[in-house]
Amino acid sequence: MPISSLSRHSRFSRRGAGSVLGAAAALALVVPALSACEQPTKCGLIGMPQSDIGAFDIAATGTTCTTAGAIAIGSRNRVGKPYQSLDFTCPRAVPGPKQGLPSRTYTCTAHSGAKITFVATW
Repeated sequence: MPISSLSRHSRFSRRGAGSVLGAAAALALVVPALSACEQPTKCGLIGMPQSDIGAFDIAATGTTCTTAGAIAIGSRNRVGKPYQSLDFTCPRAVPGPKQGLPSRTYTCTAHSGAKITFVATW
């Protein structure tokens, strides 16, 4: 059966196909907004045994804890300075909440929208 015959006998007209495409486009606009509501995964810490030195309160949104740990390790010896690691950009860190050693809180983001936060006391 030729395509033109299928079009005439199909349950979907061109008008119907347009509304299906319109619905798909609307859904595409909503899906990124839903990922913005994603809750961060708590990844724990990376530290020296029996020490306050390390990266604490590591959290990952839209990425894995393995990646978050790698990004946190990248802050070592940077003392709050901005840096880039993998696909993540980590702007200058702000003073953090840790008691004892001076700490810095980093919020790193990727082009994909993934986000990693942690407190560093290197």
